[in-house]
Amino acid sequence: MQYKAVGVSKVDTKGTPDRCEFWSLSKDTILSQDTTSGMQPLVAANAAFLRDFVRHAHSVGLCIMTHLENHLKLPEGSLTSLHRLEAPSADQIRLLMMSPQPTANRGTSLLAHTDFGSVTLLWNVVGGLQILPPDAGVSDWDGDSKQWQFVQPQSGCVIVNIGDALVSFTNGVLRSNLHRVTTPPGLQASLERYSVVYFLRPEDDVLMMPLSNGRAGRAGKEVPKNDNIEHLTVKEWVALKTESFQKALALMQSSGGNGTQKY
Repeated sequence: MQYKAVGVSKVDTKGTPDRCEFWSLSKDTILSQDTTSGMQPLVAANAAFLRDFVRHAHSVGLCIMTHLENHLKLPEGSLTSLHRLEAPSADQIRLLMMSPQPTANRGTSLLAHTDFGSVTLLWNVVGGLQILPPDAGVSDWDGDSKQWQFVQPQSGCVIVNIGDALVSFTNGVLRSNLHRVTTPPGLQASLERYSVVYFLRPEDDVLMMPLSNGRAGRAGKEVPKNDNIEHLTVKEWVALKTESFQKALALMQSSGGNGTQKY
């Protein structure tokens, strides 16, 4: 369980502090046998609820990947087998809060970024989430570009993002889209913004490389050589991306996507 205070991460290459705080709760910790050990009392008291939430959210993510396997004509289990619930991974629940900003000093609360993992599930009521459309320029991510578009929350719905891991596994067929959180539009700007996120990520020892005949390599096993993909494990990949995210060191841009289609 980890806490990030306001201002720890940056929102641009100028080093502007972020404006959000959050708790991150590991899937592996929540599902462990001794799940209350070392936990905050409030979390420990709700351990059963959190375990149920993790199992249900994880199953939703697997359902999405099953449909992607079918649509992309991949062998059954090509993606889902890399995300077993009981296997060690960086899956986590994240509980975020963003306070209202002064009218004269409103801006980005959470850095423009793509998600590190495979599937992200987001529940929120107050707006503020924005995406950068596929035809936007690379330079539009850093600053107050008019290219950013709000994503309006819908009652009874969850917002789904595709992450960088699925871009790598599908060799760029799927797209990981750039998004950020800023001041909510209209009267919502005066409200505190709470959101719940479940990050579904591949197992720690899976390699960040394209699928070969529907299979991905794992650490310690022979994998096909691909000079365009650095053979990092997911655990190593997440660590590097987390550091870049906190310091806003990396050039943030969407990746993948062979054209844009609606279904």
